[in-house]
Amino acid sequence: MKIQKGAILSKCKKYQYALWRIWDAEKPIVLFLTLNPSMKEENEDNATILKCVELGNKHGFGGVVIGNIFGYRTDDPNEFINVADPIGPENDACLERFAKQAQTVIAAWGARGTFMERHDAIIRKIPDLHAFGITKNGQPLHPLSVPDDAKLQKIRVEAG
Repeated sequence: MKIQKGAILSKCKKYQYALWRIWDAEKPIVLFLTLNPSMKEENEDNATILKCVELGNKHGFGGVVIGNIFGYRTDDPNEFINVADPIGPENDACLERFAKQAQTVIAAWGARGTFMERHDAIIRKIPDLHAFGITKNGQPLHPLSVPDDAKLQKIRVEAG
């Protein structure tokens, strides 16, 4: 399967606003909203990207766009909590644009999405969300925590 790869990064390269993998342009696209991007280059895949591609393909999509509720690039999720602007100046506009283009939006930021009440801001901006399950603290499961038999379901999430 040939996959088209791309990403949108800030000029300073500290933020990644979206990353995509398209394998069938005739099918709809799904947007995953995960926690934060890694330091990988735009054409490299990590475990989260591979899992999103697997889930997207399994559920009949032709590609995935991965957006992050925090745009700051780091391989350590504990690091972005100490950054002055972990969200990024263009992140929200980019997430909203891709949410309008996607057939389905999957919330997948995991338990840490409550930092800076970020989950509330996202839910207000993009209320039509789906998930593969919910964490113990009521947040949508991160892709790497999704069990193989999980079903995609519309979720009712309310901002705090």
